[in-house]
Amino acid sequence: MVSTLIVRDVTLAVNGAPDTQLDPRGALAERVEAVSAFDDATVEECIEVLQPVASGDEVDHDVLEALMLLALARPEACARFEVSGLSAGRRLAAALEAAGEVDRTVAVLELLAERFPGNRGVERDLAAVMRRRGKVEELIERYLERANHLLKTGHTPEAIDQLREVLLLDRNRKDVARMIRDLRYQEVDEGREGKRRRRTVFLTLLFSLALSLAVLREIQIQREFDALPAVTGKDEAALHTRLASLEGFVQRYPVWHGSLGVLSERGELRVELERIEQERADAAEHKKEADRQSTELAEQARERGLLRIDSGDYASALKEFQSSLHLAPADWPRRERVERDVAAISKWLEENHR
Repeated sequence: MVSTLIVRDVTLAVNGAPDTQLDPRGALAERVEAVSAFDDATVEECIEVLQPVASGDEVDHDVLEALMLLALARPEACARFEVSGLSAGRRLAAALEAAGEVDRTVAVLELLAERFPGNRGVERDLAAVMRRRGKVEELIERYLERANHLLKTGHTPEAIDQLREVLLLDRNRKDVARMIRDLRYQEVDEGREGKRRRRTVFLTLLFSLALSLAVLREIQIQREFDALPAVTGKDEAALHTRLASLEGFVQRYPVWHGSLGVLSERGELRVELERIEQERADAAEHKKEADRQSTELAEQARERGLLRIDSGDYASALKEFQSSLHLAPADWPRRERVERDVAAISKWLEENHR
Protein backbone atom coordinates (compact mmCIF):
# COMPACT_ATOMS: atom_id res chain seq x y z
CA MET A 1 0.00 0.00 0.00
CA VAL A 2 1.32 3.46 -0.91
CA SER A 3 1.56 5.80 2.06
CA THR A 4 0.00 9.26 1.97
CA LEU A 5 3.39 10.76 2.67
CA ILE A 6 4.89 9.17 -0.44
CA VAL A 7 1.96 10.34 -2.57
CA ARG A 8 2.37 13.88 -1.29
CA ASP A 9 6.10 13.76 -1.97
CA VAL A 10 5.46 12.69 -5.56
CA THR A 11 2.72 15.26 -6.22
CA LEU A 12 4.92 17.99 -4.77
CA ALA A 13 7.83 16.93 -6.98
CA VAL A 14 5.66 16.87 -10.13
CA ASN A 15 3.24 19.74 -9.45
CA GLY A 16 5.70 21.98 -7.64
CA ALA A 17 4.92 24.06 -4.58
CA PRO A 18 1.36 25.49 -4.38
CA ASP A 19 1.31 28.39 -6.82
CA THR A 20 0.18 31.80 -5.61
CA GLN A 21 0.38 33.37 -9.06
CA LEU A 22 -2.68 34.81 -10.77
CA ASP A 23 -1.93 32.84 -13.96
CA PRO A 24 -2.77 29.16 -13.42
CA ARG A 25 -2.43 28.52 -17.18
CA GLY A 26 1.15 29.78 -17.18
CA ALA A 27 1.95 27.79 -14.04
CA LEU A 28 0.77 24.55 -15.67
CA ALA A 29 2.84 25.22 -18.79
CA GLU A 30 5.89 25.82 -16.61
CA ARG A 31 5.37 22.52 -14.79
CA VAL A 32 5.05 20.61 -18.09
CA GLU A 33 8.37 22.11 -19.14
CA ALA A 34 9.96 21.18 -15.80
CA VAL A 35 8.64 17.60 -15.78
CA SER A 36 9.87 17.04 -19.34
CA ALA A 37 13.37 16.96 -17.84
CA PHE A 38 12.55 13.89 -15.67
CA ASP A 39 14.32 10.71 -16.76
CA ASP A 40 12.38 7.53 -17.58
CA ALA A 41 13.10 5.89 -14.24
CA THR A 42 11.78 8.87 -12.29
CA VAL A 43 8.63 9.03 -14.41
CA GLU A 44 7.96 5.33 -13.89
CA GLU A 45 8.49 5.59 -10.12
CA CYS A 46 6.05 8.52 -9.95
CA ILE A 47 3.38 6.65 -11.90
CA GLU A 48 3.78 3.49 -9.79
CA VAL A 49 3.05 5.61 -6.70
CA LEU A 50 0.16 7.60 -8.19
CA GLN A 51 -1.75 4.98 -10.20
CA PRO A 52 -3.01 2.94 -7.21
CA VAL A 53 -4.67 6.04 -5.70
CA ALA A 54 -6.01 7.46 -8.97
CA SER A 55 -9.10 5.26 -9.29
CA GLY A 56 -12.52 5.97 -7.85
CA ASP A 57 -14.70 9.08 -7.81
CA GLU A 58 -13.01 11.06 -5.04
CA VAL A 59 -9.41 11.27 -6.21
CA ASP A 60 -7.23 14.03 -4.79
CA HIS A 61 -6.84 16.90 -7.26
CA ASP A 62 -3.05 16.88 -6.85
CA VAL A 63 -2.89 13.21 -7.93
CA LEU A 64 -4.87 13.87 -11.13
CA GLU A 65 -2.80 16.98 -11.87
CA ALA A 66 0.45 15.06 -11.42
CA LEU A 67 -0.67 12.26 -13.75
CA MET A 68 -1.78 14.81 -16.36
CA LEU A 69 1.54 16.67 -16.20
CA LEU A 70 3.57 13.44 -16.43
CA ALA A 71 1.61 12.22 -19.46
CA LEU A 72 1.78 15.59 -21.24
CA ALA A 73 5.48 16.09 -20.54
CA ARG A 74 6.65 12.48 -21.09
CA PRO A 75 4.03 10.66 -23.19
CA GLU A 76 6.45 7.96 -24.36
CA ALA A 77 7.52 7.03 -20.83
CA CYS A 78 3.87 6.90 -19.70
CA ALA A 79 2.67 4.82 -22.65
CA ARG A 80 3.28 1.37 -21.14
CA PHE A 81 1.36 2.36 -18.01
CA GLU A 82 -1.64 3.44 -20.16
CA VAL A 83 -1.66 6.85 -18.47
CA SER A 84 -3.53 9.36 -20.63
CA GLY A 85 -2.93 13.06 -20.16
CA LEU A 86 -6.23 13.79 -21.91
CA SER A 87 -8.23 11.48 -19.62
CA ALA A 88 -6.51 12.63 -16.43
CA GLY A 89 -6.86 16.26 -17.44
CA ARG A 90 -10.60 16.03 -18.15
CA ARG A 91 -11.13 14.25 -14.81
CA LEU A 92 -9.13 16.97 -13.09
CA ALA A 93 -11.15 19.72 -14.77
CA ALA A 94 -14.44 18.12 -13.70
CA ALA A 95 -13.23 17.78 -10.12
CA LEU A 96 -11.94 21.36 -10.00
CA GLU A 97 -15.20 22.77 -11.32
CA ALA A 98 -17.16 20.77 -8.76
CA ALA A 99 -14.91 22.31 -6.10
CA GLY A 100 -15.63 25.81 -7.40
CA GLU A 101 -12.10 26.44 -8.75
CA VAL A 102 -13.20 27.96 -12.05
CA ASP A 103 -9.93 29.64 -13.08
CA ARG A 104 -7.95 26.42 -12.59
CA THR A 105 -10.66 24.47 -14.45
CA VAL A 106 -10.40 26.77 -17.47
CA ALA A 107 -6.59 26.69 -17.30
CA VAL A 108 -6.53 22.87 -17.40
CA LEU A 109 -8.98 22.69 -20.32
CA GLU A 110 -7.11 25.39 -22.27
CA LEU A 111 -3.87 23.43 -21.81
CA LEU A 112 -5.58 20.27 -23.08
CA ALA A 113 -7.08 22.17 -26.03
CA GLU A 114 -3.59 23.36 -26.95
CA ARG A 115 -2.02 19.89 -26.61
CA PHE A 116 -4.92 18.05 -28.31
CA PRO A 117 -6.12 20.48 -31.01
CA GLY A 118 -9.45 19.58 -32.57
CA ASN A 119 -10.51 17.25 -29.74
CA ARG A 120 -14.27 17.79 -29.59
CA GLY A 121 -14.58 16.43 -26.06
CA VAL A 122 -12.17 19.01 -24.66
CA GLU A 123 -13.75 21.81 -26.69
CA ARG A 124 -17.22 20.86 -25.42
CA ASP A 125 -15.97 20.73 -21.82
CA LEU A 126 -14.32 24.13 -22.09
CA ALA A 127 -17.31 25.76 -23.76
CA ALA A 128 -19.71 24.28 -21.20
CA VAL A 129 -17.61 25.49 -18.25
CA MET A 130 -17.29 29.00 -19.64
CA ARG A 131 -21.04 29.20 -20.35
CA ARG A 132 -21.98 27.91 -16.92
CA ARG A 133 -19.67 30.37 -15.21
CA GLY A 134 -20.78 33.43 -17.18
CA LYS A 135 -17.61 33.71 -19.26
CA VAL A 136 -19.52 34.01 -22.55
CA GLU A 137 -17.49 37.00 -23.75
CA GLU A 138 -14.24 35.12 -23.20
CA LEU A 139 -15.67 32.13 -25.07
CA ILE A 140 -16.71 34.38 -27.96
CA GLU A 141 -13.21 35.87 -28.08
CA ARG A 142 -11.76 32.36 -28.17
CA TYR A 143 -13.95 31.38 -31.15
CA LEU A 144 -13.06 34.59 -32.99
CA GLU A 145 -9.33 34.06 -32.47
CA ARG A 146 -9.59 30.49 -33.73
CA ALA A 147 -11.64 31.59 -36.75
CA ASN A 148 -8.98 34.19 -37.59
CA HIS A 149 -6.24 31.56 -37.39
CA LEU A 150 -8.20 29.15 -39.60
CA LEU A 151 -8.76 31.85 -42.21
CA LYS A 152 -5.05 32.64 -42.29
CA THR A 153 -4.25 28.96 -42.86
CA GLY A 154 -6.84 28.59 -45.63
CA HIS A 155 -9.45 26.56 -43.71
CA THR A 156 -12.48 28.66 -44.57
CA PRO A 157 -15.25 26.08 -43.84
CA GLU A 158 -13.82 25.40 -40.39
CA ALA A 159 -13.56 29.14 -39.75
CA ILE A 160 -17.24 29.54 -40.66
CA ASP A 161 -18.11 26.83 -38.13
CA GLN A 162 -16.29 28.81 -35.40
CA LEU A 163 -18.11 32.02 -36.38
CA ARG A 164 -21.44 30.23 -36.22
CA GLU A 165 -20.64 29.21 -32.65
CA VAL A 166 -20.30 32.93 -31.89
CA LEU A 167 -23.77 33.56 -33.28
CA LEU A 168 -25.18 30.77 -31.14
CA LEU A 169 -23.89 32.62 -28.09
CA ASP A 170 -24.75 36.17 -29.22
CA ARG A 171 -27.38 36.54 -31.93
CA ASN A 172 -26.82 40.31 -32.05
CA ARG A 173 -23.33 40.02 -33.57
CA LYS A 174 -24.32 41.37 -36.98
CA ASP A 175 -20.65 41.81 -37.85
CA VAL A 176 -20.09 38.06 -37.46
CA ALA A 177 -23.19 37.22 -39.49
CA ARG A 178 -21.94 39.55 -42.22
CA MET A 179 -18.52 37.90 -42.13
CA ILE A 180 -20.07 34.44 -42.53
CA ARG A 181 -22.11 35.65 -45.48
CA ASP A 182 -19.07 37.21 -47.14
CA LEU A 183 -16.99 34.06 -46.63
CA ARG A 184 -19.72 31.91 -48.15
CA TYR A 185 -19.98 34.21 -51.14
CA GLN A 186 -16.22 34.12 -51.49
CA GLU A 187 -16.22 30.30 -51.56
CA VAL A 188 -18.97 30.28 -54.16
CA ASP A 189 -17.18 32.90 -56.25
CA GLU A 190 -13.87 31.07 -56.17
CA GLY A 191 -15.47 27.75 -57.12
CA ARG A 192 -17.56 29.10 -59.96
CA GLU A 193 -15.50 31.92 -61.40
CA GLY A 194 -14.53 29.95 -64.48
CA LYS A 195 -18.09 29.02 -65.35
CA ARG A 196 -19.84 32.28 -64.50
CA ARG A 197 -19.64 33.98 -67.88
CA ARG A 198 -20.91 30.97 -69.79
CA ARG A 199 -23.88 30.59 -67.49
CA THR A 200 -24.92 34.24 -67.21
CA VAL A 201 -27.60 34.14 -69.89
CA PHE A 202 -29.06 30.85 -68.70
CA LEU A 203 -29.16 31.98 -65.07
CA THR A 204 -30.89 35.21 -66.02
CA LEU A 205 -33.68 33.27 -67.68
CA LEU A 206 -34.10 31.07 -64.63
CA PHE A 207 -33.87 33.89 -62.07
CA SER A 208 -37.52 34.85 -62.03
CA LEU A 209 -38.70 31.25 -61.67
CA ALA A 210 -36.12 30.49 -58.97
CA LEU A 211 -37.08 33.61 -57.03
CA SER A 212 -40.73 32.64 -57.07
CA LEU A 213 -39.97 29.12 -55.91
CA ALA A 214 -37.66 30.44 -53.20
CA VAL A 215 -40.34 32.76 -51.85
CA LEU A 216 -42.88 29.96 -51.77
CA ARG A 217 -40.37 27.70 -50.04
CA GLU A 218 -39.58 30.32 -47.40
CA ILE A 219 -43.27 30.84 -46.68
CA GLN A 220 -43.85 27.10 -46.30
CA ILE A 221 -40.82 26.69 -44.03
CA GLN A 222 -41.93 29.65 -41.88
CA ARG A 223 -45.38 28.09 -41.44
CA GLU A 224 -43.83 24.78 -40.43
CA PHE A 225 -41.56 26.55 -37.97
CA ASP A 226 -44.48 28.45 -36.44
CA ALA A 227 -46.29 25.12 -35.91
CA LEU A 228 -43.49 23.64 -33.79
CA PRO A 229 -44.34 22.96 -30.10
CA ALA A 230 -43.91 26.12 -28.05
CA VAL A 231 -42.23 26.37 -24.64
CA THR A 232 -44.05 27.88 -21.69
CA GLY A 233 -42.07 28.60 -18.54
CA LYS A 234 -39.10 26.42 -17.60
CA ASP A 235 -40.76 23.00 -17.84
CA GLU A 236 -37.96 20.53 -18.61
CA ALA A 237 -40.16 18.17 -20.61
CA ALA A 238 -41.37 21.07 -22.74
CA LEU A 239 -37.78 22.23 -23.25
CA HIS A 240 -36.75 18.73 -24.41
CA THR A 241 -39.75 18.58 -26.76
CA ARG A 242 -38.94 21.98 -28.22
CA LEU A 243 -35.26 21.08 -28.66
CA ALA A 244 -36.08 17.78 -30.36
CA SER A 245 -38.45 19.56 -32.74
CA LEU A 246 -35.78 22.15 -33.55
CA GLU A 247 -33.15 19.45 -34.15
CA GLY A 248 -35.44 17.75 -36.67
CA PHE A 249 -36.32 21.08 -38.24
CA VAL A 250 -32.65 22.04 -38.70
CA GLN A 251 -31.95 18.68 -40.35
CA ARG A 252 -34.83 19.19 -42.77
CA TYR A 253 -34.10 22.85 -43.50
CA PRO A 254 -30.42 23.63 -42.84
CA VAL A 255 -30.60 26.83 -44.89
CA TRP A 256 -33.43 29.40 -44.99
CA HIS A 257 -33.87 33.03 -44.01
CA GLY A 258 -34.50 32.15 -40.33
CA SER A 259 -31.64 29.66 -39.92
CA LEU A 260 -29.58 31.84 -37.59
CA GLY A 261 -32.55 32.40 -35.29
CA VAL A 262 -33.29 28.67 -35.14
CA LEU A 263 -29.65 27.80 -34.47
CA SER A 264 -29.46 30.47 -31.78
CA GLU A 265 -32.59 29.18 -30.04
CA ARG A 266 -31.31 25.62 -30.26
CA GLY A 267 -28.07 26.71 -28.60
CA GLU A 268 -29.97 28.50 -25.83
CA LEU A 269 -32.13 25.43 -25.19
CA ARG A 270 -29.06 23.20 -25.00
CA VAL A 271 -27.46 25.56 -22.50
CA GLU A 272 -30.64 25.73 -20.40
CA LEU A 273 -31.09 21.94 -20.34
CA GLU A 274 -27.43 21.51 -19.51
CA ARG A 275 -27.88 23.95 -16.62
CA ILE A 276 -30.93 22.05 -15.34
CA GLU A 277 -29.04 18.75 -15.57
CA GLN A 278 -26.08 20.27 -13.72
CA GLU A 279 -28.37 21.58 -10.98
CA ARG A 280 -29.89 18.10 -10.63
CA ALA A 281 -26.43 16.54 -10.41
CA ASP A 282 -25.36 19.13 -7.84
CA ALA A 283 -28.49 18.46 -5.76
CA ALA A 284 -27.84 14.72 -5.87
CA GLU A 285 -24.25 15.27 -4.82
CA HIS A 286 -25.34 17.51 -1.97
CA LYS A 287 -27.86 14.90 -0.79
CA LYS A 288 -25.22 12.19 -0.99
CA GLU A 289 -22.88 14.26 1.17
CA ALA A 290 -25.67 15.08 3.66
CA ASP A 291 -26.59 11.39 3.94
CA ARG A 292 -22.93 10.51 4.49
CA GLN A 293 -22.63 13.02 7.29
CA SER A 294 -25.93 11.92 8.84
CA THR A 295 -24.82 8.29 8.70
CA GLU A 296 -21.51 9.18 10.35
CA LEU A 297 -23.30 11.03 13.19
CA ALA A 298 -25.76 8.15 13.62
CA GLU A 299 -22.90 5.64 13.79
CA GLN A 300 -21.19 7.77 16.44
CA ALA A 301 -24.40 7.95 18.51
CA ARG A 302 -24.83 4.18 18.20
CA GLU A 303 -21.24 3.59 19.32
CA ARG A 304 -21.84 5.80 22.35
CA GLY A 305 -24.99 3.81 23.11
CA LEU A 306 -23.04 0.55 23.01
CA LEU A 307 -20.51 2.03 25.44
CA ARG A 308 -23.35 3.05 27.80
CA ILE A 309 -24.68 -0.50 27.72
CA ASP A 310 -21.24 -1.84 28.59
CA SER A 311 -21.17 0.48 31.60
CA GLY A 312 -24.71 -0.45 32.66
CA ASP A 313 -26.23 2.98 31.92
CA TYR A 314 -29.27 1.73 29.96
CA ALA A 315 -31.20 4.99 30.15
CA SER A 316 -28.36 6.92 28.50
CA ALA A 317 -27.88 4.10 25.97
CA LEU A 318 -31.58 4.39 25.04
CA LYS A 319 -31.18 8.12 24.39
CA GLU A 320 -28.10 7.55 22.21
CA PHE A 321 -29.87 4.85 20.17
CA GLN A 322 -32.92 7.07 19.73
CA SER A 323 -30.62 9.92 18.67
CA SER A 324 -28.94 7.68 16.07
CA LEU A 325 -32.34 6.79 14.60
CA HIS A 326 -33.23 10.46 14.40
CA LEU A 327 -29.93 11.42 12.75
CA ALA A 328 -29.61 8.55 10.26
CA PRO A 329 -31.08 8.65 6.73
CA ALA A 330 -34.08 6.45 6.01
CA ASP A 331 -32.01 3.76 4.25
CA TRP A 332 -29.46 3.36 7.07
CA PRO A 333 -28.49 -0.34 7.08
CA ARG A 334 -28.42 -0.50 10.89
CA ARG A 335 -31.85 1.09 11.38
CA GLU A 336 -33.79 -2.14 11.89
CA ARG A 337 -31.22 -3.46 14.38
CA VAL A 338 -31.16 -0.22 16.38
CA GLU A 339 -34.97 -0.09 16.44
CA ARG A 340 -34.96 -3.59 17.99
CA ASP A 341 -32.37 -2.43 20.53
CA VAL A 342 -34.50 0.60 21.43
CA ALA A 343 -37.57 -1.60 21.91
CA ALA A 344 -35.64 -4.10 24.05
CA ILE A 345 -34.05 -1.44 26.29
CA SER A 346 -37.35 0.42 26.68
CA LYS A 347 -39.06 -2.79 27.76
CA TRP A 348 -36.26 -3.62 30.20
CA LEU A 349 -36.35 -0.15 31.77
CA GLU A 350 -40.13 -0.34 32.12
CA GLU A 351 -40.02 -3.73 33.78
CA ASN A 352 -37.21 -2.85 36.18
CA HIS A 353 -38.43 0.58 37.30
CA ARG A 354 -41.99 -0.17 38.32
